[in-house]
Amino acid sequence: MSEVRKAIKDQEISKYHFAFLRNILEKTATFLGYPRWEDLLEKTDEGLPNPFASRLMNLSSHSAHAGEEITDIEQRDKEKLDELVNYLTNNYGFKRQEG
Repeated sequence: MSEVRKAIKDQEISKYHFAFLRNILEKTATFLGYPRWEDLLEKTDEGLPNPFASRLMNLSSHSAHAGEEITDIEQRDKEKLDELVNYLTNNYGFKRQEG
């Protein structure tokens, strides 16, 4: 998580960081006993995973070459990544490592 946090701080976010965060979500969900990684996402008022966050993680990490593609990341997607990292850190006890 510290690598993603550093990319956010340095404003050097790439598609790799979205794929990396999804990988963290998948492993964390398995470790915590959740059937789906989406269950870790912030919930809507209806108790469902935030659809924008889920869509963002799916779009950014399901390309055949997600880690290799070089594309511009939209500002709102960068902001959402920051929100997701903060939410996960605050709700699931990820250690904050200041760099």
